[in-house]
Formats: sequence, C-alpha cells, structure tokens
Amino acid sequence: MAVGDGYCTLVELKERVSIDDTIDDLQIISAIGASSRWIDEHCQRSFNQTTSQARVLDAGDYRTLCLGEFGDLVSVMTLKTDDNLDGVFETTWAASDYQLLPIVAPTRPDPHPYTSIRSTGTRFFPLASCVGRLGLIEVTGVWGWPAVPDAVHEACLIQSARVFKRRHSPEGVTGWQSEFGPIRVSARADPDVEALLAPYRRTVVLVA
Repeated sequence: MAVGDGYCTLVELKERVSIDDTIDDLQIISAIGASSRWIDEHCQRSFNQTTSQARVLDAGDYRTLCLGEFGDLVSVMTLKTDDNLDGVFETTWAASDYQLLPIVAPTRPDPHPYTSIRSTGTRFFPLASCVGRLGLIEVTGVWGWPAVPDAVHEACLIQSARVFKRRHSPEGVTGWQSEFGPIRVSARADPDVEALLAPYRRTVVLVA
C-alpha cells in the first residue's frame, strides 16, 4: 500500500505515532496525502519531481524568463521559441544559448531548483503583446525539486500526525479538564510546521 507523492511514507508516520498494525493504514495514507497537498498550497509549489514534461511560458523581458508560477525546474531537455507568433515552436535553442539560474542552486547543502532562465549571446526571448499570441516559449524538462527538503519531510510528519489524530476529536475537542472545561484543537496550523516551511514559501505578488 503506497502513499504516492506524499512527503513522508506510511512506515515513517506509523513509527511517529507508534502504530505497529495495519488496521489504520488507509486513514494514515489519507492523512499523508492531505497534508502533502496542504503543504503544496501553503508554499505555492510542489516539491515532487515530474517526469520529462513540456510547459509553455512567456518571458517578462528579452533576456530573462522567470519561472515563477510555472514551477521550479530541475533540468532542461529542450528550450524552443515561437519567434514569428504562428503557434509553432520552430526555434530550438542550444545549451549555450541560455543559462539556468541561480547558478548555485544544485550545489547548495540542500539542493534547490532553478527559478529562472537567462538568454546568452545573440538569443532573445520573444515577448507576447496585448494584441499578439501568448505562450511563445516551450521548456521541456524535469520540474519540481531535486529532492524533498528535510524540513518539508518533517513538516509533513508533524502535520500528518495531527490530521490522523484529529479523527478522535470530530468536534474539535481532544479532552476535558475539570477546572477549565473542554480542551480544543486549535484551528490554526501547527506553529512548528509553519516555521519549518517558512523558507520554502513562494512569494506571491498581487497586482491590483
């Protein structure tokens, strides 16, 4: 029984919550899946890798293609452009025509993805206009992160354990104290989870 694209495994979470049978496996898997997708939404990015996949983008200027909402990038197989706005990516760039940035991304102690592509030499990215065609650049490669960061893995364990245990408190009450009454589960995200994920949250710029 597999978790799929969760950020922790069934075995890891069972060890975390001290379970050694298989009775609750489906609920544990559900908790891991829900928590992993919550992390994606919270951070505005996915830490899993795709297989080779083509994505169509547009550049903000002639030299720089900021990936932003299009996703993080692990490696590039091909980069093509539609230079005459006819809907066909007729120009295939050589590896020497562009540079993946930041340069230090894969050499960090915790490897990060690339977040932008810069044209080099005589190559320039075609720009979409208000009266022209959109989607003038096609990047085929592996998207996501080189590996799930340790902090994201730990955040998934904490959040998944919290979600799994929540089944015992359907009304948000986990216990009772004679002096203070019911003990309720906070509706806010676990502060440790938020702290672990803070460095990995994508900054979203809202344009009025």
